Formats: sequence, C-alpha cells, structure tokens
Amino acid sequence: MAVTIEEISELERRCAIPLPAQEIEQALQARLNRLARTTHIKGFRRGKVPAALLRQRYGAELRHEVIEELTRKLLQDTLQEHGLRVAGAPSLKVQPAGGADPEGAASAEGKELEGDLECMVTFEVYPEVTLVGYKELAVERAAVEVSDQDVEEMVGRLRRQAGQWEVVDSRPAQDGDRLTIDFSGTLDGGEVFEGGSGKEVQVELGSGAMIPGFEEGLQGLKAGARKTLSLVFPEDYHEDSLKGRKARFDVHVRQVEALQPAPLDDDLFSRYGMSGASGEEFAASVRRGLERQVKQLIEEQVKTGLVEQLLKAHVVNLPKSLVAEEIEDLRHRTLTRMGIDTTKVNPLELLPDDHLREEAGRRVKTALLLGEVAKEEKLSADREAVGAKLQELAMGQPDPQEFIRLCVSSPQQMNLIHNMVLEDAVVAKLLAFATIKDQPRSCHDLLGWDQRPPGPALSAADSAFPQQTG
Repeated sequence: MAVTIEEISELERRCAIPLPAQEIEQALQARLNRLARTTHIKGFRRGKVPAALLRQRYGAELRHEVIEELTRKLLQDTLQEHGLRVAGAPSLKVQPAGGADPEGAASAEGKELEGDLECMVTFEVYPEVTLVGYKELAVERAAVEVSDQDVEEMVGRLRRQAGQWEVVDSRPAQDGDRLTIDFSGTLDGGEVFEGGSGKEVQVELGSGAMIPGFEEGLQGLKAGARKTLSLVFPEDYHEDSLKGRKARFDVHVRQVEALQPAPLDDDLFSRYGMSGASGEEFAASVRRGLERQVKQLIEEQVKTGLVEQLLKAHVVNLPKSLVAEEIEDLRHRTLTRMGIDTTKVNPLELLPDDHLREEAGRRVKTALLLGEVAKEEKLSADREAVGAKLQELAMGQPDPQEFIRLCVSSPQQMNLIHNMVLEDAVVAKLLAFATIKDQPRSCHDLLGWDQRPPGPALSAADSAFPQQTG
C-alpha cells in the first residue's frame, strides 16, 4: 500500500504507516513460536509450554515490539521510496486505522489497541544546502618557528609547575608570589554583597584572577599587613548587579609564599615520563611537544577561519531535532568535564536549553555545511586514515594502548573518530582551494604566554607536552 507523505513545513513531514491486523498477528505468532522453543516455565518441559500460556504471559509485550519493528521497517521502506533522509529521531503515535487525529492520539505504544492500526509518524528531513563560494575562501595562517628561547621558556614553566611554594618573611610580596589573605568587601554605602568576603583565600599576584587593582594593591605587603583597597568592578563583570559599582575591601595578609622552581634533575624528568634522560634530551622532548602544539593550534585557527567564512556565506534552515540533540550532547559533555554528577542535580537548571541553543545551532550548521562539501567533493574517511587518527589521539593519553582498546570496543567512539577524519579531509580540501596568507608570529604570542600567570602554567589539556606520570 502506497504511503502519502504530508509536508507540514519546510523540513517537517508526516505520514500514516498502515499496520494491518493480519500482519501484526503473523509477526506475533512467529515470535511466540520462536519463544516456545527456548522458554522454560515451571511444570512444563522446554519446548512444551502451551501456546495459550505463552500468549497470556508474553503476548502484550511481544505485540508492542512487533508493532514497533513493523513500523520502523515500513517507515524505512517508505523513506527510501521517497528518497528522504530523516534528521533526528521521528515521533511515533499508534492509533486505530483511520481513527483519531494524530495530535489527539492517547497512546504511542499500541498495547491495548486491536484490529487494523496505523502509526502516525512525524519527522524532519535534512535541509537542501546550496554551496556558494567555498572554493574562493581566503585565510591568514600563522607562520611560527619554535626557537631555543621558546624551549627555554617552556622548560622554565615546567620547572615552575613542579616547584614548591616556600614561605618568605625577608621581603615584601612581589609579582608571582602567592598570598593567603582574609578580606571583607562592601559596596558604596556599606552594602554587603555575595562573594565579597573570604578567609584564608590564596591569591597569586599577577594571575589576573581578581578584579583590576586588587592584586596590584597587595604588591609590597608583608605577612601581617593590613590594607584597604578602593576599587571599581569592571563593566564586563559576570555579575550584572556589580558592574561599574565602587567597592571597598579590607584585606589582612596572613602569609606570603614564593615559588621555588624544581631543579633540572631526574625527579623533574621522571615527573614528565623521562626518567634517566639528560637535560638535553628533556629539552629536545619539550621542543617536540611545543612544535606539536604549535602545529595543532595553527591548524585549529585556520579551520576556525575557514568555517566562520562558510557560516557567514550560507543561510541554512536547521532541523529542530538535530539542534535539540546537540544541546543534550553539549550539556552532558560540559557537566561531565566540570565533574558534576548529573544524578544528584537537575542538568536543565544548571545549563538551560537557551544557554546552549546558539552554540548547538552553530555546530549543527557547521556539520551540515562540511558534510555538503564532502558530498560535493566525493570525500570519505578510509580505514587507514581512521587508524592513523586513533594513534594520533592516543599519543596524548597516559596509557595509549588502553585508550586505543576502549575506542575500538566502542562503535560510538569509532564513529566520532571517523567523523573527525572526514572533517579533516574537508578542511584540507577547503584549504587547497583557499588563498592563504602566511602571517609571521612568535611562539610566545601564538600560545598566549603573555596572558598566562608566571606560576604553574599547564593544565591537563596541554597534552602536547611530555605526559606527567607522578
């Protein structure tokens, strides 16, 4: 029986999939027959359970499964016949054939429904994307060479990361020191505000963690000193009620510490997985890490530049279902990265949909455009390229072989790596078409070292460098 697909909007479609009672009964009986051969019920030998008892005990559940399987198979055939690709998960509502309006259907399961049925299916299709100008992009690319001075700076940062804080009483506090302070703040007029006070708070001078003027006001103080700071919250402060407000902070310095960098010895080398190495070998490893990070960062900046131009040049009607799925994925990954147990909190309260919608839409639009370029240029991700990408990703992991094993055993992870490889191929193709202008930059500038504090400077994300084992 031919199925007519109704166009609800530009992307939304609806159709009624017929589910004749005879087909449902035949499929259900086939299921019961298979079940009879393997099911054991007390009082009956295996394979000898009466059909009526099996139907009584398992019929409702199996009927629901049969209806769902028939619906999905017939829907797949219908979509293939009409040449449609579904975006996201379709909405299914089972009802009597020719019965209630799909919006008023009471059940999506169909367990209690008898006779001829139909499943009202509502779904979205992928938008038609017409590419324009993707072979005429222009992008700047940083031209960076890692110098001996850059390697020396990075070694110094690693030494500081592995260093120890030591109390100093002989001199006033200076840039790079860590102070332990108590502070109490009030707004103009004496108003107390949330987050305006703290005890035994550690502040690293020069880190930029506090509002402008706070860290600068602590320069030159010794342990035991007290000082009042008159400051103004910046206009871009994250709390709206404090933007541009004047504030007074009474500060008591409890302790001043200076960071003593770790010596260049085997303890330091072992910390970064290079036990027994010489100073020259350690520096060579740091150079390779820097070169790898510089290469990755330049590639990411070029990719971002190309994608931004594509996004600006195209208007795409995004399927709501894909945006909704991307919102859920963003929320899950963000909260997981923050270490938040979503079983103990409401994820929607922490990260509402509206906070994630713009970024989710951007990601969906990017995927659609890059996918269209891949289709237009007949690009694909072969097994060899996927394997090479897996090896590359494993390099920055504490246990590369375990990382590879976990990925290979997860179809979801392998699909993600497949998509990364395909995306790399698309970007490479766009880059081959693009006009490229190399812009000389220093490693120091590219990595933003001027914006980084002089103390411990690396995070777990800096996986381009020797992997810390201690």
